This record gives sequence, structure tokens and C-alpha cells, in this order.
Amino acid sequence: MSEVETPTSDRQREIELLLNCIIDRGYVFKSSTITEWLRLLQNEIAKLETELARVTAERNAARVAKQKADDERDAMLEQLREVQAAQERAADEYQAFAVINGKQLTLLTERARSAERRLAECQTQYHELLYQVSMKYPNETRHETALRYLKEREQNNNSGVGQADAAIKEQEPK
Repeated sequence: MSEVETPTSDRQREIELLLNCIIDRGYVFKSSTITEWLRLLQNEIAKLETELARVTAERNAARVAKQKADDERDAMLEQLREVQAAQERAADEYQAFAVINGKQLTLLTERARSAERRLAECQTQYHELLYQVSMKYPNETRHETALRYLKEREQNNNSGVGQADAAIKEQEPK
């Protein structure tokens, strides 16, 4: 026999051997003895059927539990794939955002540098204009005196706006 021996199968074998001995020797037994043996055999069969039902139920429960665990694992793997895909999308979006912001930052930096150069030029021109005022009026700053000179000059000049525009254009760097 290739099956694993269990106490129940040992008991069955004993009963089978006993019955074979009885049949082989031609013993005659009272009906009460046969009835008793029959009852013992039926009890043994009932025990075996109960054991078989229990083992079958445990096996089925194990299969159900395994299927449930497999389903949960598959669901978790799907969630993991979704999270990984979301992370990849976020990384791609961040990369694109960084490139766009990098370009914008470069553009803003260039604009800021250009504005700083223009401010420096204006400050240089303003200071040049202020230092042309050799004598300021009492209780005035050089700025206020320079402003007074410009206003007086504009008021005394009857030649119009056209000459002032021409003078400004002559002073602009080419």
C-alpha cells in the first residue's frame, strides 16, 4: 500500500484480517456475535466518514482561505502598480515643471540683470546731472537746485518741445 499508515487504517486492516481468518477457517458464529461485529464495523465506518468529512471541510476551508489571500495579494499588487504609475506621472510632471520653471527663472534672471544695468546707467546719469550743479541754492539739495534750473530753463525757452526732443536724442548713446 502506498498510503501513509494511520491508526484508523491499522484498525481497518485488523478487522479485515479477522474477517478473512473467520471466513477461511469456516467458523460458525452466533448471530449475536456477527451482529456485534457488524455494529463495530458500522461504528468504525461512521468514525471514518466523520473523519473524512472533517478533513474535507478543513481542506475546503484552506482552499477558500488561500483563494482569499491570493485575491487580497492581487488587489494589493494592483494598488502598488497604481501607486507606482502615479509616482512616475508625478516625477514626469515635476521634471516638466522644473524645466519650465528653469526657463522662467533664466528669463527672469536675465530681466533682473538687464534692469540692474539700466538702473546703474540711470544712477550714473542722475549723478552726472547733479554734479553739474556747482552751486546749490541755500537750504536746497543739489537735486532741488538741478530741478529748479531745468524748470527755469524750460519756462524761459520759447522754442518749443521739438528742440528739447532733439537735444535728448543727441545725448542718447548710439
